[in-house]
Amino acid sequence: KYVRRIVAMEGEELINTKDTKEVYTLPEDTCWVLCENKSATQPDSRYFGPVRLDKIIGRVIFAVRNATEYSRVRNSDMGMLMDEIVLAVEQPKLV
Repeated sequence: KYVRRIVAMEGEELINTKDTKEVYTLPEDTCWVLCENKSATQPDSRYFGPVRLDKIIGRVIFAVRNATEYSRVRNSDMGMLMDEIVLAVEQPKLV
């Protein structure tokens, strides 16, 4: 299981900028994910390709960048309402 950023959704086009400038359209019910830490050895869609949407099991609701830089992550309006319950319990532990 990995935490990744979704950078493209089904139907969106990606361009291979390294080699051929080839355009790739994401198939239905898939997304393209990237690792935030470029030096990490954990794989992302550049390694394993598109991810089926039914394999996405959660979402990030709070990001801690360092000891002084942290914030809530903006999700859909419904997601933000659902996140309130979790953050009411967890956020005091984070800050």
